[in-house]
Amino acid sequence: MSPADSTIVPESAEGLANVLYDFAIVGGGAAGLSAGITLARGMRKVVVLDAGNPRNRASPAAHGLLGHDGTSPVDLLARGRRDYETYGGEFRETTVHSAERSDDGNFQLEVVPSRSAVPEVVRSRAVIVATGLRDELPDIPGLQENWGTRVHHCPYCHGYESRGLDCVVIGGENHFFAVHQSALLKNWCPQVTLIQHGSPLSDEDSAMLRRADVDVVQQRVARVDIAKSDPDGGPNQRVAVHLIDGTRKLFGTLFTPPVFVPNDALLRQLGCEVEDGWVRVDQMCATSVPGVWAAGNCSSMGDQIAHAMARGTTAAMQANFWLLQQDLAAHEER
Repeated sequence: MSPADSTIVPESAEGLANVLYDFAIVGGGAAGLSAGITLARGMRKVVVLDAGNPRNRASPAAHGLLGHDGTSPVDLLARGRRDYETYGGEFRETTVHSAERSDDGNFQLEVVPSRSAVPEVVRSRAVIVATGLRDELPDIPGLQENWGTRVHHCPYCHGYESRGLDCVVIGGENHFFAVHQSALLKNWCPQVTLIQHGSPLSDEDSAMLRRADVDVVQQRVARVDIAKSDPDGGPNQRVAVHLIDGTRKLFGTLFTPPVFVPNDALLRQLGCEVEDGWVRVDQMCATSVPGVWAAGNCSSMGDQIAHAMARGTTAAMQANFWLLQQDLAAHEER
């Protein structure tokens, strides 16, 4: 059995419940694994619990990441996991269903491993939650199917690859982001069209879009698909946007603003304070609950991979210092 395999084969449910980890990290993405590496190198007993469903799994490449530009997000996480396991960190492929603080002050997480339907309990002295967020796209056939490959939302992630192309932005519920995104994309795309799809525009929004030379179409979209060739019969695939009036428009690239929904159910279960729809954290990623930290997109919608890595490392360093303080205080009491 390889070292990697040994980290995901669970003990018996009874045996696992008798193990007390220093840290349980929920989420094995950029934030969670960065936290895990930091703590494992700090000689802590750490377990990362991951459901295997990273937000950026459909994207072929990550960009703007120093030394790793163009790397597949899936490959990046695989490398990160290997690094983490090199330092003795445990990785369990499992879904965490609930979390609570037990009477002894430690944390108890109910998990269901991916290879079993039998619930188990993981116990830890502290918890770092790095469960990310989910992107709720406008309800338009074709968007979800092409998400991350031909349909994008972040100009800094995919704008350079769209340079020189005519671009369409499909609005929706996140109207502020749609307006901001449309104007920003003019840095890369000579022609940008915003199809409102019900997204309201204030007078100020309309004025800004006129100044940015963004075309606005006051229509709703029926569906999106990929055209087999461009209008001149060339090999380049184009994005076909079908409007509800039957009009079909072709574009070189498509962006749309999702509604960002944090995966923060565990944090809320633990009693973490929420502000403006997001779990409140301080600059060191500490929540309002002692012993609980939140890193990455579960507490901040704007974190890209580099941000998430930094936040994971920050949370780990502060959490490790917090646990040291608990140990020193307990020693003084003896």
